[in-house]
Amino acid sequence: MTFLILAALATGTAAATVWLAETRPARENDPDSAFWYAFAGLCVLAPIILAPAFTSNAASLTLLFLSGVAAIATHLALRRRRGMAAEAARQGLLQAALTAAATQHQATLDHWACYVLDPETASRLPAMTNINRPETASLVRLLTATEELSPAPPLTHDGVAAYQHSVTELGRALATAEDAAARH
Repeated sequence: MTFLILAALATGTAAATVWLAETRPARENDPDSAFWYAFAGLCVLAPIILAPAFTSNAASLTLLFLSGVAAIATHLALRRRRGMAAEAARQGLLQAALTAAATQHQATLDHWACYVLDPETASRLPAMTNINRPETASLVRLLTATEELSPAPPLTHDGVAAYQHSVTELGRALATAEDAAARH
């Protein structure tokens, strides 16, 4: 029974020490605190591991092994947690960029829809609905291509960048088609 209590104390102390040494310095903005948390944890852990050595070396070695496993497991769990947080932050940035591009894309579509759906606007620039004109044909091709490039989750940097570039090109194509239609 005593060994089980010591095992629980050793694993808990080792896990808490690693957790404190890895998480608290960033919160406290003090890199030296990692040393002090590790030092304090080892000062608590040493007697827990060494005390049973008076009666059984195997018990001390077992406690040392359990402490090491707990420390490594805690470290790996924290590293995985940091990785997941970094990925969530990256996905958030990509989602924000995608939302901005989608808003610009929708504004371009709405502008183009005026020429297609509003007879008054279409009568002012009839060349905007003539797909035989190279500028308008290019615009229609880019409308389709941009719609196909809209990325789906999970977002990648390349997918969002390609969509942003296509939306920018679509805006330029609309402006070019309007300029050409106005000159016609």
